[in-house]
Amino acid sequence: MVHIVLAVFLAVSRPGVRRGDGALAEGAAELEPEVPAPPEARSPPPPRQELQGRIEASVERFADQDREALAERAASEARWLERHSSEQSIEQIGEVVRKAYDTPPRAYAPVDPPPPGDFDHDTMLPYAVRQEAGVDGSARVTYTWVDAQGRSLEIEMAEEESDPALTAALKMAERSTMMRQLFQTSVLPVLEAQLRQKH
Repeated sequence: MVHIVLAVFLAVSRPGVRRGDGALAEGAAELEPEVPAPPEARSPPPPRQELQGRIEASVERFADQDREALAERAASEARWLERHSSEQSIEQIGEVVRKAYDTPPRAYAPVDPPPPGDFDHDTMLPYAVRQEAGVDGSARVTYTWVDAQGRSLEIEMAEEESDPALTAALKMAERSTMMRQLFQTSVLPVLEAQLRQKH
């Protein structure tokens, strides 16, 4: 999960786009480059496929790397993002990412009040994490999941049974309002697209 966070960070905060408050807005525009005149032999891939390919290549590259090193690098990117971005810029980036992955509308956060019906496990995505001590003093981790309609579900487990990469990614999303926004608008759509490919 941390490698997906980092892949999205690297796609939206590239060298040459770090010029201050409007940097991410410019980056969003650059993520949808103009299609050059096609060569005679073959046409270039459309911008949507270019961005998707860049993110997928980053995800693949980071998938097997050390999780702690990835978490540190992602935290560094997060600090830059918090200094040089705005909620509007992050929303623009999210629109580009969702368009690239053709993500259908869905809830990425719990809806209050939740819609009627049972929780849909087939569309569940992570939303939050809580770490605390159990009644016996053991370390426990509780993940909050959200389905496509906005219903939420909490799943508690022993810390050794939890996913450290997922925990680190969710903790990163809690850093600030902007980090939560980036996680929901850009990271989760990539994760959802990957899950759709597997089913």
